[in-house]
Amino acid sequence: MGNAAAPAMAEVREATGAVITVLGFSRFALGAAVSRRPAPAAGTRRWRRPW
Repeated sequence: MGNAAAPAMAEVREATGAVITVLGFSRFALGAAVSRRPAPAAGTRRWRRPW
C-alpha cells in the first residue's frame, strides 16, 4: 500500500507548495502596496491591480 500512495502524496505536496507560494507572494505584494501608499479612505475599492 505504501508505494501506491506515493504518486498521490507527491501531487498533494506539489499542490500544497503551489498554494503556499501563491499565498506568500500575494502577502508580499499586499505588503508592498500598503507600504507604498497611505491607507485608502473608506469606500475605495480594496483590490486595485498595479498593472
